[in-house]
Amino acid sequence: MNRLKQLRNERALTQADVAKHLNITRQGYANYENEVTNPTPTILIKLADYFECSVDYLIGRESEIGTILINHSLTETENELLQIYRKQTEQKKQFLMTFARGLNDKF
Repeated sequence: MNRLKQLRNERALTQADVAKHLNITRQGYANYENEVTNPTPTILIKLADYFECSVDYLIGRESEIGTILINHSLTETENELLQIYRKQTEQKKQFLMTFARGLNDKF
């Protein structure tokens, strides 16, 4: 699962960040990256959603990352905001949420 490490590093995430999203231990996630164990189909789907790619890309059956549509009801701007948010570290996500809540309180 070398692509997992590549995708995680591209987004400046730690193994703990991804593990928290999956609700597993950091070591459990590290085992996927180091190919000690293979993720279940359910975890693969969660990883694909999280990294916005196909399961086939994760497992090496596709060479292009591609993207998947998770929610068709979002506007283009909402999708852009969501993509930006997902690429941030947990610390930056918390900052963005604090900032957004502050905007909501002011207007």
